[in-house]
Amino acid sequence: MKKIIFGIFIIILFVLVFIFWPIKKTDNLPSDSGAENNQNVLQNDDLNFEDKSKISGYIIKDYEGKIAVFDINDEEKPSKITPISVKDLPEADKNLLKEGIFAENEEVLNSILEDYCS
Repeated sequence: MKKIIFGIFIIILFVLVFIFWPIKKTDNLPSDSGAENNQNVLQNDDLNFEDKSKISGYIIKDYEGKIAVFDINDEEKPSKITPISVKDLPEADKNLLKEGIFAENEEVLNSILEDYCS
């Protein structure tokens, strides 16, 4: 009987560890983004100036009412402007795009843009 209770205790312990261990801050992500992309998306505010000079990637943000892509090292001139209108998006996404969303590579960038297109 003690072995059964101990086994149940271990199972419950593992379940609790797996539930609470991978907790991440996800309230700054686009509402439609897939879970597989969440680990690669950082909000622009999470990067300080020194970090930006040492990394490559993209910032996705609102530019004249459209979703635009900027190189991480040149946030003044967009490298791409999409036809996606920001005004049609939910308020949470508008706020994210106002601050900027970091994508570490083209694969992540394309995935985020696809989420906004659908």
